[in-house]
Amino acid sequence: MINLLIVAGGTGGHIWPSIAFGQWAERNAGARVTFVCGNRPIEREIYSWAGVNPIILPLSGSPLGKMKAFVSRSADAVLSAIKAWEIIKDTDADLCLLFGGYISAPFILASRVKGVKAVAHEQNAIAGRVTRLAWRTGIPVLSGWNRCKPFPPGTFTSVGIPVRKIEKLEAAKGWKRLGLSGSPFNPPRVLVMGGSLGSASLKETAIELSRRPEFASWGFIIVGFPSTHEMLPQNVISLPRVWDISALFSLASIAIVRGGASTLAELLAYKLPAIVVPWKEAVGNHQLENGRCFIELGGGKIWTECEPIDSLAAMLRELAEITAPEVRRYDISETVCSKMWERLMSFFSSKGEGLVV
Repeated sequence: MINLLIVAGGTGGHIWPSIAFGQWAERNAGARVTFVCGNRPIEREIYSWAGVNPIILPLSGSPLGKMKAFVSRSADAVLSAIKAWEIIKDTDADLCLLFGGYISAPFILASRVKGVKAVAHEQNAIAGRVTRLAWRTGIPVLSGWNRCKPFPPGTFTSVGIPVRKIEKLEAAKGWKRLGLSGSPFNPPRVLVMGGSLGSASLKETAIELSRRPEFASWGFIIVGFPSTHEMLPQNVISLPRVWDISALFSLASIAIVRGGASTLAELLAYKLPAIVVPWKEAVGNHQLENGRCFIELGGGKIWTECEPIDSLAAMLRELAEITAPEVRRYDISETVCSKMWERLMSFFSSKGEGLVV
C-alpha cells in the first residue's frame, strides 16, 4: 500500500481536483491517502462538504507574496514548515502530491529535508508561484493543460485535471436538490458561476442580459451569492455557494464562468458549452490563458469585460443553437486520474527505494 500525502488549499480550484484524485486513488489503487489544507474557512467548508477530514495547518496565505504579507505570516510559515515535516513523518508518506496553493510551499522544503520525493500538479496554464518554486528545486511537475508557462516543453508532463464525478440527473431533480420550489426554468438555462469566491461583476452582467427581450424566455441561475432583498427579474435566481456540481450541471444548457482551471476542466468533461470571462486581476493573467486552452479544445468562447455586452449576447445565442445535452459524458473522471496515477508510478520504484526521476 502506498501512503499518499495530498496537499491542497486556497480555493476550490486547487482543492476539488485533489479530492477527486485522492478518492480515485483510494478506490482504484488501494492507496492510503491523507489530505492537508490551510485554515481558511472556505477550505474547511469544501473538505467538509466532500466528507473529507484533512489535517489543517496554521497558515492562511502565501509567504511568497508581498513583503508585508511575508512578515505578518512568517511565524505561521515557520510553524507550518515544522508541522509539514511532522506530518510527513507521522503518516509515513511515500509521496507528497502538491496541488498548488500557498499551503504547498512548506512541503517543498519539508519533503526534501525528510527525504521523501514530491510531485507537483499545476492546474493552470500559467504556473503559480509555488509550482515555479517546486520546479526550480527539481520537483517533477504535472500539468492540467498542454502548456504550463513559463516552463519549456519537455520539462513538465501534461496529464489533465482530475474532476469530480458527475451524477446524471433530470433537471427537476437537480432543481429540487438545490432546495428550490416549483419547477425549473424552461431551457435554455444559463448557469453563471463566479468561482468559489464569487464575482459581483459577473452577477450584474448576467442580470443585465436577463432583462433583454431576446432572453425573456431564458432562465439564469447565478451561483455564489445568497438571496437578498433586491428585486431580481422573474427569470433569475441567485444562490449562495453550491458544491453540488451534479445538481448545477443538470440544469445548465450553457454556462458563463470565470477562467478557473478546474471549472473549465469539468465543463469540458461534461461537454457543457461555456463562455469564459477571465478575471483580469488573476495573477499573471492565468485565467485568460486557461480560457484559450479551453476554446482550443472546443469548449466554447471567451468574452472579456472590456468588450460590449452585445457581443456576449451574440455568443449566448450561438452556443444555444449548438447545445446537445444527449452527448454529455459522465465517466471522464476515471480517465484523467488513471493517466495521472500511471505517471506517478513511473516515478515510483518500490516502497523503501522511493521515487526515481
